[in-house]
Amino acid sequence: MAEETVTPYTERDQFRAKVLAALLGWTGVTVMELAGGTSSQILFYLPFFAIIGLPLAFLSIWIIGGPIIRRVLQRPVTWLSAATGGATVAAILATISIVIGRLNGLRISYDPSFDFQLGGGDFVREVDGILTPYGWLLLARNTAFFIVIGAIVGLLVRAIIGPGRK
Repeated sequence: MAEETVTPYTERDQFRAKVLAALLGWTGVTVMELAGGTSSQILFYLPFFAIIGLPLAFLSIWIIGGPIIRRVLQRPVTWLSAATGGATVAAILATISIVIGRLNGLRISYDPSFDFQLGGGDFVREVDGILTPYGWLLLARNTAFFIVIGAIVGLLVRAIIGPGRK
């Protein structure tokens, strides 16, 4: 007879982990983006973040985060593996975003009819699709924040779904 392997987490636990990761990830990014805004700005932008961001969060978790979550949940999850798994998912999503953004910037830079500058004075972030040193600094800072949010999401998911059965 074939021996059945017992995993520490049920299919329901894995589903809950994915849903929690998507919702908490969306919440973290929304808070990061809307921090410092006035209450009227937050109330104005929040529906757009929900309409566009929530489907993207769930799609990202199911396509990219899902296999990583499934792999992490094959054994009882420690706090370190939860943080590492969340940071890994966030780092992969950030890398994809940076590559797409920089390829789009390169495409824009080759268009002679395009004349665009993002920012002003000493704080110019982008000129004709190419990041300035200040733009690279902001990109690095935002990426680091995003990866930290991913680690925190991993820890929160672990706290909610528990360590798994031994």
